[in-house]
Amino acid sequence: MSLDTQRKTGAPGVWSDIGRVPSHPGGGIFTIAGRAFCVSGRSGNIAELGPQGFFNNDTRFLSGFHLLVNGVDPEVVDATSIGADEAVFFLRSRANEQDEHAEPGLVVRRHRYQGPTLHEDIIIENRAGRAAIVMVELEVCVDFADVFDVRRAGPATERSVGARFSKGELAFSYRANTFERATKIRTSGDAQRDGNRLVLSHRVEPNQRWKTCVDVIPVIDGSPMPIERSCTTGHHAHAAPAAPSQITHPPRLRSSADALEHLWAHSLGDLAALEITMDGQRVFAAGIPWFVALFGRDSVITSMEAMLLDRDAALGTAQLLAELQGTRNDASVSEEPGKIIHELRFGERSLPYDLMSRYYGAVDTTPLWCMLLDKLHRWGADAVRLRAMLPNLRAAVAWIQQALEAGDGFLTYRGDVTRLDNQGWKDSGDSMVDGRGHRLPPPIAVVEAQGYAVAALRSAARLEAELGDPARVDGLRVEANELQQRIDERFWRDDLGTFAMAIGNDGWVADTVSSNPGHLLWAEAVHPDRAAAVAESLTGDGMWSGWGVRTLTEENPAYHPVSYHRGSVWPHDTMLAIAGLISYGHFDKALTLVGGLLAASSHFSYELPELFSGISRDEVAHPVGYPTSSSPQAWAAAVPIYLTEQLLGIRPDLPAGRVEVAPRLPDGIELRLDGLRLGNGVLSLRAEGRRAQFLEVPPSIDVVVR
Repeated sequence: MSLDTQRKTGAPGVWSDIGRVPSHPGGGIFTIAGRAFCVSGRSGNIAELGPQGFFNNDTRFLSGFHLLVNGVDPEVVDATSIGADEAVFFLRSRANEQDEHAEPGLVVRRHRYQGPTLHEDIIIENRAGRAAIVMVELEVCVDFADVFDVRRAGPATERSVGARFSKGELAFSYRANTFERATKIRTSGDAQRDGNRLVLSHRVEPNQRWKTCVDVIPVIDGSPMPIERSCTTGHHAHAAPAAPSQITHPPRLRSSADALEHLWAHSLGDLAALEITMDGQRVFAAGIPWFVALFGRDSVITSMEAMLLDRDAALGTAQLLAELQGTRNDASVSEEPGKIIHELRFGERSLPYDLMSRYYGAVDTTPLWCMLLDKLHRWGADAVRLRAMLPNLRAAVAWIQQALEAGDGFLTYRGDVTRLDNQGWKDSGDSMVDGRGHRLPPPIAVVEAQGYAVAALRSAARLEAELGDPARVDGLRVEANELQQRIDERFWRDDLGTFAMAIGNDGWVADTVSSNPGHLLWAEAVHPDRAAAVAESLTGDGMWSGWGVRTLTEENPAYHPVSYHRGSVWPHDTMLAIAGLISYGHFDKALTLVGGLLAASSHFSYELPELFSGISRDEVAHPVGYPTSSSPQAWAAAVPIYLTEQLLGIRPDLPAGRVEVAPRLPDGIELRLDGLRLGNGVLSLRAEGRRAQFLEVPPSIDVVVR
């Protein structure tokens, strides 16, 4: 059946109940460009009390931004985002002379442009039928709060913020020790100051418009951020907008499953919005609004998920993390030689007198980074750049080996009271529980980190065999096999029919069903004889919500469907389970999970959130959200890209000049992928069921269907 025919008739089978694109729900409006972003309400105003604001480099440079027209709040008509770095707010207000019984005659438009600075055009049209004196007031507040303080609902301490007004510019400043920040606010007109308000007025004739604008300029350590769009050269003068994403020539996806195609389109935009440049390397920030920063675990997993789309950003991520690799023992930031960084921040709280900007408190980022290097190699990344990271790879492997020895054969963590009690991907303080719902005592060994370590050692063996020292290969493979055997011996539970989530102090076992073993499948660290049982566990009643895999079974006393890690559904978590199920040949169960995720996506405007509630599909006919979920969030945004790779079964080994394709699609579903760059050419194909037709193949590469 053709793609066009399928769209008309609807997709049968497991994905048949996927709906149309709904209208976007109400809520905050985001704009983002690199490490600068703005969160506001649908009026364009930034509420002084709450998690809104204009941020740059982890500091809030604008905590309140309130527009009044003729002394009142304009009425909200509509608001929309135009790409990642632009938004428009439509309002209306009354003219002073207008009859109070008539409809408001002033049409107000706020056009916001996001760059390192914030620029906003304010356009007011007079449709009142008579001339009107229009007064615009901009009330501004600045607190210079660290993003962590904002996230937990307010500054931790009072800040003494200075303010001055000179030559039409309102400026705020703050300094503490070596931390120095300022905010400059300029308008295009002859503004007057009234406390923290800038006031402008203009006579607007009937059916005419008045345009003014405002610039908000962060200043970091005395250096103003570069201005990409400005009021200073006139109302209509604009500099170049923020630089677009460097994702060039992305593949094009068409599918008879509309949901996947919609998701793919959203994914391209969201990943472009999350792209930041650091030290000349392109990387993906973890998520909006609280995680516009480099996160080792998030950036690595996102890079692996999005490999089909963008190998350059994945290689940049690997290189930047190599540059930031630990070189010393520093317990204050959990740094150890060879360890890959967890998080890099630039706000006030990241300073040495509080918490260092580099934080290494993650047990799993280091093995994940090794896995990324291996996948980059298989996808044809620059061998010269990969060879340059071999010393970093060996340092990472040495850290894994030493950590295994110190942890009685497993990667363990003890927690960090200043940052994270739990240092796996489920890093909330209450995520690790046993079968009775009791918290697990540290030190803790989470099962998925052990699987990553197995995969990391095997990845290192392959890289040494092809790029480095073949003499290291056998030892690495033996260590990987031995660790896999220990995982099976210590974590497998016959009474659960799956692997335990973790082991705590004195052998205290988290004897509960969870999503963590899905990551073991993804890492291919499960003996084939165990895979079927793990598959049954992941898709069983307690774990499968109908929309996705729950993080914790609903049969556990600690289960909470609207919690962060105790029963919620994380799309990337479900996606890794899908990939694991496919790798072990459990295609039917994998496709069941795919169908749930795609059906859920239709209720989120085809933009998968960081997480959503684990409430069952049998209880509520739509997935229930999570109140503080980031959207877009990198490893959720990359799910459609990775899903496409997995459904098509694309397995490159470009150093060997080979690409395998193994489609696994439900009956009646067709995918077409055009323009996938591989080597010196592109791959284009059409797939249906388990069949693939190649429309274009790269030269000198053997492309086969498996």
